Amino acid sequence: MARTLAGPALLVLVCGVLAAVPLYRDLGWLTLASALLALAGSHALTRNRLLAAGSRARFGWCGALPLRAHATPVMLLALAVLALIAAVSSGGLLLVCVALPAPYRDNLGLGLLAMDGGLMVGTLAAVVQVLHAGAAVRSRHADGIREPLFAWPWLNDPRLPHLLDWQRRCALVRWRSGSNFALIGIVLAGVPMGAAMLDVAGLVVLALALAWLAVVMRACMTATADARSVLAATPLRAEAMRLTSLRYPLLAVIGAMLLAAIGVLLLHAGFAPMAVWMVCAATMSSWPLSRIVTTSSRRWP
Repeated sequence: MARTLAGPALLVLVCGVLAAVPLYRDLGWLTLASALLALAGSHALTRNRLLAAGSRARFGWCGALPLRAHATPVMLLALAVLALIAAVSSGGLLLVCVALPAPYRDNLGLGLLAMDGGLMVGTLAAVVQVLHAGAAVRSRHADGIREPLFAWPWLNDPRLPHLLDWQRRCALVRWRSGSNFALIGIVLAGVPMGAAMLDVAGLVVLALALAWLAVVMRACMTATADARSVLAATPLRAEAMRLTSLRYPLLAVIGAMLLAAIGVLLLHAGFAPMAVWMVCAATMSSWPLSRIVTTSSRRWP
C-alpha cells in the first residue's frame, strides 16, 4: 500500500509546494511549473497504473473469471476517478492551509487552478489514451525507426552487452512518437505576449529537457522489466543486472541537466529555475528509478 501511494503523494506534495511559493514570494512562474508538473506527473502515473491493472485483469488470476466485456474498463475508470478526487482534495486542502497566513493570498485561486487543472487534464488524457480501442489490454510492442542518431558501443556493459541498447531504442521509439511534445505546446501557450525571445527559448529548452528525461526513465523501466523477465532463467548476478540497467538512466540525467543548464543561461534568472527543474526531474524520475532498482535486484536462480 505504501508503494502504491508514495508516487501520487509525492507528486501532490511537490505540486503544492510549487504553487504555494508565489503566495509568499513574487515568483509567479512557479505556478506554471506546478501546472506542468501536475499535468506530466498525473498522466504518467495514471497511464502506467491503468496499463498494469488492465494487464493483470486480463492475463492474471482474474483472466478466467466470467466477467462482462465492459467490467474491466469501468473498474479502471472508477479507480482513476477516485484517485483524482483524492489527489485534488488533498492538494487543495494543503494549499488552502498554507495560504491562510500568506501575504499574497489573492494568488490562491490561480494556484488551485494550475495544480488541480493539471491533475485533472493529465489524468483525463491518460484515461482516454488507455481505454481507447482496448489500449488497457493491448500488449506492448515497439514501432517506428529504432536506429539512434549517434551509436556509442563503448557504453555497453560486456556482462549484458545489449541491455543499454535495448533501453536506448525503447526511448527513441517513444520520443519519436511525438506524444510528449504536448508539454512544449503547453509551455508556449503559457508564455505571455511580448516576452523576450531568449526567455521563451529558455523555457522551451527546460521543458524539452524535462520531457525527454521523463520519456527515457519510463522507457528504461519498461526495458529493464522485460529484460528481467527474459533472463529469469539465466545464472546472472543481481548486482551486474542492477549496475548495467542504471547506466543509460544516469547518462540521461547528466545529458538532461546539461540541456537544462543551457535553458537557465538563456533565462538569465539565476539558480532558482535550475533548482525548480531539478526538483521536478527528481520527482518524475524517483519512481522509475526505484522500479529499475527493485526489478534488477530480485534474486536470480
